[in-house]
Amino acid sequence: MLRQRTIVGLGETLLLEYPDRTEPAGLAAIVALQAVRLGHIGVAISRVGQDKAADELRALLDEAGIDASHIQNDPDLPTGRVIVRAIGGRIARYLESRAAFDNLQSDFDLEDVGQQADAVVYGLLTRRGGQTRSEENRFLAACGAAVKVFDLTNRAGPPDRGQAMSGLELADAAIADATAIDVVLPGWADAPAREAALHLLREAQLSLVLMVEPADADSLLTAHTTDGFCSARVPKERAAFMASIVAFLHGVLNGKRTEQALELAQRVGEFTAAHPGDSVPQEWL
Repeated sequence: MLRQRTIVGLGETLLLEYPDRTEPAGLAAIVALQAVRLGHIGVAISRVGQDKAADELRALLDEAGIDASHIQNDPDLPTGRVIVRAIGGRIARYLESRAAFDNLQSDFDLEDVGQQADAVVYGLLTRRGGQTRSEENRFLAACGAAVKVFDLTNRAGPPDRGQAMSGLELADAAIADATAIDVVLPGWADAPAREAALHLLREAQLSLVLMVEPADADSLLTAHTTDGFCSARVPKERAAFMASIVAFLHGVLNGKRTEQALELAQRVGEFTAAHPGDSVPQEWL
């Protein structure tokens, strides 16, 4: 029988607004959502405003079975929103500026969550503000034996080296692409991916680096350890990509070899892309 794990998404929770619908977005929401769809406990840690967008988000998260009890309310800053519009035949996404997720506050209950967590995924976007960055560091330090994964591809613009390096200090594993490598390892952007990944593993004292490279309509996800590497193609679309990452974590937490975990990541990502909103078939797990 599948052992139920506690997987935490730490960071931004956003309302993704299309002309005809809304849906939850942001690293905290997506990681928790994909954990639930794999049969685990998905916890979102974030901060939203006291506005209509927050009400919509909470309703969507509750409906999905996500533990949103650790999403804080900010009395001053608005809920983060991403506006999606078609402009000149292209899809444009606009992330509103300073939002409630930039103002995460200290909460002793979060330390208990950290002690219970099996894995935590956090990213660069919420590390843009000193307040949230400080509280995330406090939470991550309290996470005990949880596997801590830092997503360097989760950003709204060019990475800031200081913010990236401070996030790596607390991580066990990292998700990176060529842009992130160029920032955290100056001069290594043109090196072969394996060499850059090995250098990052050693410099940041990580156990794993997941390198993301474009591969036609998909992404090539390569898991690098000091012992070797293996690859799989996963969907590029953000929600399906994060489903692949959470599925990979599921495999690692359950003792699968890296190749097996990547195989599962590919299947789950493809399933999520083809069946958005559906839970992953439990027999796969």
